[in-house]
Amino acid sequence: MKNWKVKKCKALLTMAVMLATMLPTTVFAVDVDTETGYRGEALPEGPDMAAAVVNVTPENAQYTLDGAYGSIDGKTINFTQGDYDEVLVLARPTKYEGSNTEYYNMVWTQEKGWFVEDDTPVSLDELNSRIATYKRTVEGVIFTAEEGVVLPGFSASSGHMYGRNGISVYDYVREQEIPDTNGSYHAHNSLKNITFKELTISGGVFLSDYSADAVNTDIIFEGCIFQGNEASMETNGFNGIKMSADSKYFSDITVTNCTFTNYYQAIYIQGVDGAVIKNNNIDGTVHNAIALQSSEDNFLKGTVEVRENFIENTQDRAIRVGNATAEFELTAENNIMVNSGDPDGELFKAESLPEGSSAVLENNYWNGRTAEEAVANEAFRPEHIGITGGTFTKEVLADYCADGYSPVKKEDGTFGACDHAQTEVRNAKTATCQAEGYTGDTVCTECGTVLEEGTVIAKTAHHFADGKCTVCGETDPAFEKPDDGKDEENNPGSEDNTDTGDNSDLLLWGALFAIACAALSVTLVGKKRRYHQ
Repeated sequence: MKNWKVKKCKALLTMAVMLATMLPTTVFAVDVDTETGYRGEALPEGPDMAAAVVNVTPENAQYTLDGAYGSIDGKTINFTQGDYDEVLVLARPTKYEGSNTEYYNMVWTQEKGWFVEDDTPVSLDELNSRIATYKRTVEGVIFTAEEGVVLPGFSASSGHMYGRNGISVYDYVREQEIPDTNGSYHAHNSLKNITFKELTISGGVFLSDYSADAVNTDIIFEGCIFQGNEASMETNGFNGIKMSADSKYFSDITVTNCTFTNYYQAIYIQGVDGAVIKNNNIDGTVHNAIALQSSEDNFLKGTVEVRENFIENTQDRAIRVGNATAEFELTAENNIMVNSGDPDGELFKAESLPEGSSAVLENNYWNGRTAEEAVANEAFRPEHIGITGGTFTKEVLADYCADGYSPVKKEDGTFGACDHAQTEVRNAKTATCQAEGYTGDTVCTECGTVLEEGTVIAKTAHHFADGKCTVCGETDPAFEKPDDGKDEENNPGSEDNTDTGDNSDLLLWGALFAIACAALSVTLVGKKRRYHQ
C-alpha cells in the first residue's frame, strides 16, 4: 500500500509538471529593467551611437551589439584597443528597445504543440506565455577594429533554446536561467548584409540556423586574419568559419583575401546557396580546407566560385562538396594546393552532383598529381592542370603553372602566372637634339611584366636654318652671313642697317638738311630785298 501511494504521488507530481510546462499562464509576465545590464549589473557607459562609426570598448562591446544604446543597423562597429575575452554574440534577442527584437506569445495544443497563434508581435510587458518566440534582424553592419586588436570570435544561433545536460542557457529578454525546456524560447536571429572587414580573430566565426524564420544572407569576410591554434586544431568543429544548418541556407557568402592558420577546417558551410571563396591563404588543417556540405533538406544550390586560393599543409582533401541540386554550379580554378591531400592523394571530392549541376575544375595545381589521382569524381576530372592566372600573396613557382605559362611577380608585389600573349610598347621616347630617346619596353598587358627592355637612342643633330636650330634655337657656329657688296670699314654699322632694314636715321638727317637749306635761302632773299630798298 505504501509503495502504491508513493507511485501515485510521483505520477501526480509528474502530471503537474507536465501541465505547468504545457499550459500558458500569466505568471511569466515580463518585469525587467531595460535601463540596466544583465543579472543586476550596471550598464557600462555607451559609445556615441549618433556617429556612422561607433567606437566600442571591451566593456561595452557586447551591450552595443545587444542594442542597449540604440540600433546598430547601418553602422560600422569599430573595436578599439583592449582585451576582448569572450566570443561576441550577434543578433541575440534582448530586452533592449534598440535591439529591435520582436516578441511573440505562444500557445500549446495537443495537435501542434507550442506555436505562435497570432503573428502580431507584442510589447515586452505583454509577453506572458511560458514558452515564447523572439525574432531579431541585424542588417547593414560592418565590423572593423583598430590595429593590434585581436578578437576571440563571433557567434549567432537560431533555434529552440533551452538548457540540457546540467548546462542552462540564459534568456536575455526575460532575464532568467533556463535549465531545461520549461520556460524556454524559440529564437529566429537573422543576419543580412554583414561585413567582417580586416579583423584579426584568434578563434572563429560560428553561425548556426535551426529555426524556421531566420535569414542569413550577404555575409562577407574581407581581409581577415584567422590565427587558429595548433593545440586546438585536432578538435572537430574548431573552424575559422563555420555555418551549420539542417534545412536552412546561407546565401551569398563571400570570403576573400583572408588568412587561416591551424584549424580543423578553415571554411565549413552546411547549406550553401551561392558563395565566392577567393584569394585566401589556408595553411594547416586537420580536415578539409574548404568544405561545402549539405544535410538531407539543404542540398547545395546556386553559383559557387572557389578561385585563386593558396592551400597548403591540409591533411585531407582541400575541397569537399556534399550533395547538390540540379541548380548547383561550381567553378574551382586557379587554386594552388601544396603538401595536401588525404591518404590516397585525393584533393577534391563531391558527394553527388546530379544532372543539370556542374563542376568546372580546370587549371588548378593539384600538389603535382594527375587529375586521376587528385579528383575522386571521374565525371569532373579536368583536362588542364596548372594555373593560368590569378593573384597570390605567396610566391608562385614554375611547377604550379600550366604549359606555356610562367610565374610572374606583379607591379603591386603579388604573384601570378601568365602566357604574355598580349603585349605593348611602353615608355617610348623620340630622341631630339636636346635629349636622348628610348625605344620603349615590351610589356605584357595582362600582368605588367617587362618582357624586353628598350635601348637608348642617341641625340639627333641640330637642324640649322639661317644660323639657328629650328628645334632648340641653338646658334650655328659655322654660319657665315652673306656678302652684300658694301665695304664694312667705310660703312660701319651698314650690316646692322642692312640686317634690320632701318634707314630712319638717314632720312631724318636728310630732312633736317633740307629744312636748314630752305631757312638759309629765305634769310638771304630777305636781306637782298632790304639791300635793294
